[in-house]
Amino acid sequence: CYGKPTTAPWGLVAGGAPNHVNFDIPSHPTQLYEAAAALLLFALLERMRRKRQFAGQLAVAFLAGYPLFRFFNEIFRGDPRPGWQIGDLTISLNQILSAAVFLFALAAGMVIERRGAVAAEVDVGAALLDHRRRRSEAVVLACVLRPVHVEDLDVEEDASVIAVECV
Repeated sequence: CYGKPTTAPWGLVAGGAPNHVNFDIPSHPTQLYEAAAALLLFALLERMRRKRQFAGQLAVAFLAGYPLFRFFNEIFRGDPRPGWQIGDLTISLNQILSAAVFLFALAAGMVIERRGAVAAEVDVGAALLDHRRRRSEAVVLACVLRPVHVEDLDVEEDASVIAVECV
């Protein structure tokens, strides 16, 4: 793959024999755009990892983030690929697939987040039922809607603590 010719100061001149495409013509460095986007996406996912709100959130973020970038990177690519002409705009097959994966990721994220909230409610209910069955043990249920430290809870030293994450 290679980029379309450009007059931008960051345009790169590809080497190779004179019969190759874009020989001696500054072109968009689409491979470098791709590498920069992957690095940016990694940094975003790493930051999100510490504050994720539901299981699967990082996968959903990746499945939404990469196609979003890829959709726009296709604009700068110069190699021939299947596509459709709509007025002055050419939509490539990769752009259509990227849009489909992006929409799928958004829908999957909403479903997974909703199921995670339902699962948290079920976990809380199961923990309460388990507490009623085990009356011999002192059990404290901590549903974390905001950060709560076990040390901050007023419990006896030998009490068991069940922490349920509800975020």
